[in-house]
Amino acid sequence: MQEIQNFIRNILEKYIALPVPVENIGYQENLYLYGLDTLNIVRICVALEEEYNIFINDNLIIGKKLKTIEDLCEYVAMLRDIE
Repeated sequence: MQEIQNFIRNILEKYIALPVPVENIGYQENLYLYGLDTLNIVRICVALEEEYNIFINDNLIIGKKLKTIEDLCEYVAMLRDIE
């Protein structure tokens, strides 16, 4: 799961303007509190889909179910186990 977390943090650092360094964002902290919006989460999810050859359900993004690094990591890990 560390590999997925590192990938997500790399995406956050490269493509999303954050008010704090990415390493200061806790694993269970709500990313929306750092100014991310649904479009930013879509960008992260598209990168995850491409990297891990998975499909992330759009309803989870719209419903803001994937709001922490932990949520994203666990969901990707679950999809990778299924496929």
